[in-house]
Amino acid sequence: MGSDYQRIKISAVSDALLVLEVTEYHPDMAAIDWILTGKGHKGDRAAPLTVRAIPASMASRARTFAAQLLTEYGDSDLKTAARRHSDEDEDGHQADTFIADVAVRALEPLQRANGDGWLYRATLAIGLTDPSWTRGFAVGDEYVARACPNGEWYLD
Repeated sequence: MGSDYQRIKISAVSDALLVLEVTEYHPDMAAIDWILTGKGHKGDRAAPLTVRAIPASMASRARTFAAQLLTEYGDSDLKTAARRHSDEDEDGHQADTFIADVAVRALEPLQRANGDGWLYRATLAIGLTDPSWTRGFAVGDEYVARACPNGEWYLD
């Protein structure tokens, strides 16, 4: 399927919240930049972004991106629930059903990406709609992901 885009470290797991440190390293996938500005953002991109709220216009894509990041971890109650929902619902699995909110807590620019954006190390707080879906995630675990805020959520 190609190369991975992010290195992930699980920083915190509590109730319905997962906190991930996401380090982007593929120059063609500046996903954090994308969810903070919208793809194709034009303007003075000489300076990297600072921590800010995810715009309402990108909120659904940010939830899809978060769902992809969490699914890449491997077996978890969240992934099991998403698979079950996909099998039972003719509309399949939708990230908005599982991810309540995504917030950027920290943002460190790493390097320019291809195009107008930047690659970052970001701390993302991901709220789940069901607290039981945090089961299976362990603080300190690290993995790689291939997540993109393109609106699609792949379970495999």
